[in-house]
Order: sequence, then structure tokens, then C-alpha cells
Amino acid sequence: MPAFLNRRDRVAVTTGAVALVLFLLLQFGLLPWLERLPAQRTELEDKELTLQRYQRLVGRTGTEQARLATAQERLKTLEASLLDSRSASLANAEWRQLVRELAESRGIELGRSEFLRLQNLSPDYALVAGRVQFRCRVDQLVDFLVALATSPKLLSVRGLRIAAVQRDPEKRIIVEMTIAAAMAAQGPAPAAKP
Repeated sequence: MPAFLNRRDRVAVTTGAVALVLFLLLQFGLLPWLERLPAQRTELEDKELTLQRYQRLVGRTGTEQARLATAQERLKTLEASLLDSRSASLANAEWRQLVRELAESRGIELGRSEFLRLQNLSPDYALVAGRVQFRCRVDQLVDFLVALATSPKLLSVRGLRIAAVQRDPEKRIIVEMTIAAAMAAQGPAPAAKP
């Protein structure tokens, strides 16, 4: 410090210099850093959330693969209950044979049966539908419906009409029923499994 300054002036100059240094540090050092701090925190929180999402997705991978395996296994089980034939005419014959066997096992003699149509459900599956007519007692009808529901092949009753037979000592009814069976759509046969 110059000698011509008295003690009070020296303190004032020193205080001013320290204040100037502190001002410059605050203005160009501390304040810009404090302004960036919330942005850095937000960026860090965003990265943390992204990381947590990715970890959840990676954690679900095993679960999704297990679900996929379960769904594929269920699909195989359900496809085993489709009609074996892949063409409409063979599926119709298989449908007739299956319905006839189920009816005969319940003591029902089928009267008339007719093939209605082949309905494409998707590129992979189709529905064979036919109508049968027969006479039976109510208990035989119930047994036949249970047999259709528990059949190893996918069968469904799409329509049912019942009429009473007048003056029948056996109290039989006339039943007209539309039955559908699922099949694999026409196309190349599935590859044989080793």
C-alpha cells in the first residue's frame, strides 16, 4: 500500500478490494453454478427415471417370455382339440362321424343331418357348421349336450330348436340343432414333430 494513505484509507481500500473480489466471485462463479444446479438435478432425476424404466422392462422380459411360453403351450393344447382334417369335405365327414358317435353313445338316433357352411374365422382357423335333427327324451338331450361340451374336439351348439311330439307315450321331443366344430384352415399340413 502506498505510504501516503492513512490507516483509515487503507482499511477502506482493502475492504473495497475484498468486496470487489467477492462480488466478482459471486457474479461469475457462485451464482452461475447455483443456476445450473437445479437443471443438473432435473437432468439427473430424468436419467434416474429412465434407468428405472429400463430396469423394469428388463425385469419384465423374463415374465413376458414365461407368459409367451404359457400362451404357446395353451395354443398347442387348444389346437389339439381342432378337427384333424384340413379340407372342408374331410372336415365335414369328420364332423358327421363325431356327432353321430356322440349321439349314438347317448342312445339317440340321428335323423337328418346337413352340412351348412365353412366359415373362415381367420387365416389360420375355420368353423365347420352343420344341422342335425333327431327325436329323443329330455334326459337324452341333456346328456347329448353334456357330451358335446366335454368332447375332446372343440364343438359348440350354435342353434337349438325343440318341439314336443303330440301323443308320444315316451314323451320324446323333436330337436333341431346347429353344431359347429373348429378346424385348422385349409393350407399346408403342419410339419411332423420328431
